[in-house]
Order: sequence, then C-alpha cells, then structure tokens
Amino acid sequence: MTASANGCTSAASSSVTVNAQPATPAQPTLSTVTQPTCSTATGSFTITNYSASNTYTFSPAGPTVSGTGVVTASAGTYSVTASANGCTSVASSSVTVNAQPAT
Repeated sequence: MTASANGCTSAASSSVTVNAQPATPAQPTLSTVTQPTCSTATGSFTITNYSASNTYTFSPAGPTVSGTGVVTASAGTYSVTASANGCTSVASSSVTVNAQPAT
C-alpha cells in the first residue's frame, strides 16, 4: 500500500497476513445423568463430544470434569460451554442432578 499527498508518494508498506478465524468449539452434548444414591452423594454425566484441547466451564460453577469427559457434580442444574483459541461454544442443554436420597 502507498499513500500520496501534495505530489509525494510514500514507499510501499510491508505485507500483512490476516489469519483465518479459529474454529469455535462444538456445543457440548451431555449424556443422561447417573443420579446420586444412598451411598454416593454426587451424580455424574459425560460430555459425549469431549475434547481434551477444550476448556469446559460449568454454569453454575462447581462440577469437575475428568480427562475422559466424565463430570462429577453435586445436586443442581448445570449447563456447559467449551472454549478454545479464544472462542466459546454455545451452551449445552441443561442437566439436573438430584439431591442424594435420605438414608
């Protein structure tokens, strides 16, 4: 690119490369919840399209996700987003983990 003003022309500028937009991670899909039991206080479900290259954020915060996509959570209703390379997916459908039954 050059610029001109008052009869003078600038030297050509250097090249600029614009990279393609990074891919947005897929919307997390969640399995059916394994509900708490009398002997297990937490429930679990799986992010079926789990990718170790993504960071998973739960709303509300609290659940943990294993290196294989298994999520352990206390009672509550949760949704999940996946983030990678500065891009964030659409939130998953919500899942509900019931309270532990009375013993």
